[in-house]
Parts: sequence; C-alpha cells; structure tokens
Amino acid sequence: VTDSYMYSYNGTLVQASYDFNWDYTITCNAFNVPQSATFNSSGSGTYSTPRIDSDDSSTFMATVTGLQPTSSVLTYNATYERVGTQQLTTNQTTRTVTSDFDATLVDLIVGKSDYEIDSGTGTFTLTGSTNQGNFSYNGSIVFNGNQTATLTINGNQYTIDLNQ
Repeated sequence: VTDSYMYSYNGTLVQASYDFNWDYTITCNAFNVPQSATFNSSGSGTYSTPRIDSDDSSTFMATVTGLQPTSSVLTYNATYERVGTQQLTTNQTTRTVTSDFDATLVDLIVGKSDYEIDSGTGTFTLTGSTNQGNFSYNGSIVFNGNQTATLTINGNQYTIDLNQ
C-alpha cells in the first residue's frame, strides 16, 4: 500500500506546510499467513511563526518479523533520520541552527504474550551547528529485559524504568 498526506495551514501567527509519503508491505507465506511487515515514510516541510522559521525533512524505515502465529516474539528493526534548519529570532538577534538526527533500533524483541520488551539495542547521533559553533551528541540504549533500559549519552549512563 502506498499513500501520501499533505498538510497546509496559514493562520495569523503560524504558517505550516508538510508533505509525507509512505508505503507498507505485509509479506505472507504460501498459505497467506503474515510473516513480516515493512513500513517506509519520508516527509518534508516548513513552518514559521513570528520568532521561528523551520525547514526540515525526515525518513523512517521499519521492519517487524514474527507475525506468524507460531512465533512467540515480534522483532523490530528501524532507522530514522531528520535533517533541519531553524532560524530563531528575538528582538536582539537571529540565530540559525542546523541539525541532523539519526537513530537506529536493532532487534528489539517484544514478547507476544506479555507485550514486554525482552531485549534490543539502539543508537543515535545528533550533530549540527549554531552561530556559536558545532555540537555533537551520540548515544545508545540497551533494553535489559527486566523492564529496564540503560541509556548512554556522550558517556553518561542512565537507567530507565520502562514501567513508568
């Protein structure tokens, strides 16, 4: 299935225009039993307010396997990228921010009986520049299987309780 969505808004204080395209495919075996699904989307758009102008684009790709009734788990893999430029204006200055955010999710395993995350990993990078210089953040997440995850951002670790 392939589809698209366009959105436009021209208000007094906010103007926005976005275009999104997506497609998804469900793959079945010879007996028409679903085995996996893929989803892809891409979009771009702009918005502006009296203090912010933004122009960005994004892509997302995901695959889920284990859809067949005999599988006890679902496995997710995904990538996401967003590239954008924003201009932030105040009474005294205008600042420009460019950024590129990339994230990858690898083998996120979810139990079908309890819908809990059993394991999986992910990584991300956020790079960009402002009028004052460049910035760079990178990190990872490990799903521990005990309803917690460990998030690491630029070397700093945080434990996340997935029940909260």
